[in-house]
This record gives sequence, structure tokens and C-alpha cells, in this order.
Amino acid sequence: MSPILRAALHCGLGALCAASPSRAAVFCADTPGQIADAMAVAKANGEDDEIRIVAGFYPLDDVLRLGNSETEAFALAFSGRWNADCSQPSAGGASTLSGQDERQILALSLGGGTDVAITDLAFVSGFAAFNRSGGVVDIAGGRDVTIERSQFYDNAMANGEPALSVQSAGAGSRLQVRNNLVFDNLGSHEIGVYLQANQGEAHVVGNTITANTNDAACPCSALNYGGSSAYTLANNLVWGNAGDDVFVNATDPIHRNNDIGRIGVGGNPLGSGSSGDLSVDPMFAADGMHLRPESPLVNAGFDEPAGGIGELDGGRGPRRVGAHVDIGAFETDVIFRDGFE
Repeated sequence: MSPILRAALHCGLGALCAASPSRAAVFCADTPGQIADAMAVAKANGEDDEIRIVAGFYPLDDVLRLGNSETEAFALAFSGRWNADCSQPSAGGASTLSGQDERQILALSLGGGTDVAITDLAFVSGFAAFNRSGGVVDIAGGRDVTIERSQFYDNAMANGEPALSVQSAGAGSRLQVRNNLVFDNLGSHEIGVYLQANQGEAHVVGNTITANTNDAACPCSALNYGGSSAYTLANNLVWGNAGDDVFVNATDPIHRNNDIGRIGVGGNPLGSGSSGDLSVDPMFAADGMHLRPESPLVNAGFDEPAGGIGELDGGRGPRRVGAHVDIGAFETDVIFRDGFE
């Protein structure tokens, strides 16, 4: 079944389809070609669009690309972990987009009024080449940009591109990067995440960024963020990366209850409302990303950051289990800790 036909079938079922004043289309894709076809329709249909991707593995033979000259000022959402007809979340695992070690995976160049959301997707084995701008996943432009519960791992980058690069701007704009995993990527400068947000708000909450490495002598950073937006970083676990774990290019950002191995020397100072940051061994489980029950980061987060903690953690489990939210992307099921009885 084509993604266009699936859009027609499901449009009457989803909240997006009832949106007002503009119409909205919902696409269901279960092949790389259907994802690309949905993007082609979305860029020209004059509607808000949601592209739902069935749980599975998607090796890409070309970059999923949408250029600024082709984009209308309507919302665009990509989401994964859907069942076969995209009617409900799947219990069968992730929707994984693979660059097959040869190409960028997703490149969006958006108009200033476009909202974009990426949720519950995994981006793996991408390659950001020397002659390409941006990261393995690259978002340039956009007003409200949300990256949530997504994973970026086993990607390789050349000439400084990161695994995830987001640049957003505009009066009243909002960037939200929440409950994501950035793990085991290889780069030469920005080895994990690069964020540049201007004129609005930026909320970076509950992410795990770890084990990202470099392949050349460099001043590296796993999370580099800047721009004129008002930044809040809370409950992030940024540890065990090559070079600096965090480099601060924003002015007066607020940090609450992050665990950061090393903040880069020469970056901007934190804002006066910052408190609760740690620099302690997170005590990872054997997989290098989840926390052991005895980790000092369990129940150690800040429960009410700007932008919120979200309802679900990076694995689609409850975001808060116990006295407080955990630091990092994943909750650890340890209830009786830190005074909870």
C-alpha cells in the first residue's frame, strides 16, 4: 500500500488530521522508498504532515533530504516504533534508519516558520563527509524543533560534523532536545551534538551522551551548544567522551542536576540560577548506557525543568520511577531510594 493511500486511510483517525485551521496528512511508511515518497508529498501539499515509520530496519541508498526552496511553512513530524498499520506504538522495537556507513541519513533545510519533530527513531551507521555541511542528522532552520526519545549511535563524521546538528532561530522559537541517547559515534571535532538556537528558548533535558570518540588530534566536545536563546540544561548525563564533554557557547545558560565529566575551558560561564550539577562516575551497566541500581544518578534529577521531563524515558518506559527522575535518558527501576517510602 502506498504511503499516500495510507495517509488517506489514517487521516480520519489521528488528532493531527483534525487540526485547525490547516489540514494535516498522516503517512505510514514501511520501506525506505515510502519514507522518501512521503517526504516528497509533504513538501508540496500545503498541509501539516506526520510521517509514521513502522518498527524495523531501514538501510538507505540515498539521503532523506528536504531543501529550503522546496519547503512550505507547515509542520513536519517524523516518528517511529509503530505497528504494521501505524495505528499504535509497536512492542517490536525501534524504527532504525541506517546510512550504511556511506551517507548522511536525514538533512532538513527549513523555512523560518516551519515546526519539525523527530520522535522514537534510531539513526545508525551514518557518514557525514568532508564536503557536506551539517551532521549525520542535520536540521537547519525551523521555528519549533523537537528531538525526543531518539538514538544516534555508530555514526562516523569527518571535518567536524556531529552526529546531530540542529540550528533553529526566530522570535518565540523553541528548541527541545529531550530523553535521547547519543552513543559510540566517531568524529574529529563535534563528536556528538551541536546546537545553535537564537531568539527563543532551548531546553536540553534528560539526554545521555557518552562513549563518543575522535579519530584525530583536536579540541573535541560531545555537546556544544550556543546562540542567543535562553538555554536550560537539566538531568543530562554527558560523560566518558573524548575531549570536553560539554562546551558552552551560550550566554547565561541555566544548568540543573546534570552529570558532566568535563566542561571545556574557555567556554562561557553558567547562569546565576544554575545548581545541582555533578561530576561523578555514573556507574553504567554492562551496556554502557543504562545505570546500575546503585548509581548515584538514580533519583537524583530535577523534576520540573523548563520544557518538562516528558512522560516517557528514552526506552518508552515511565520517565519517573521513584522519588525523583533519574539523570540521563533512561529510568532505573529502583523505587526505595532517597527518602521514598
